[in-house]
Amino acid sequence: MEKYNGSTNWETWNVNLWVMNDEGLYSAMHQHSQPWTAESARDFVLDILPDGTPDMSGVKDYFAVNWEEIAAAWAAAWDGK
Repeated sequence: MEKYNGSTNWETWNVNLWVMNDEGLYSAMHQHSQPWTAESARDFVLDILPDGTPDMSGVKDYFAVNWEEIAAAWAAAWDGK
């Protein structure tokens, strides 16, 4: 599989883009009290963006997201608060 802008795929890149670049989502991500895991990142995104990001064609795109990659990126940002 070909990478997309350094991410596993477009879906992973897009989720990370929205959370890291929207002030409200980024703030909510930083308010998380525990280190990020793939499961907690997925649950967080499904809670705040239940229908997918505005760029996605729906929640089905979440199946392609590499949640471990998302959790690692957020953990790095979380550590740098």
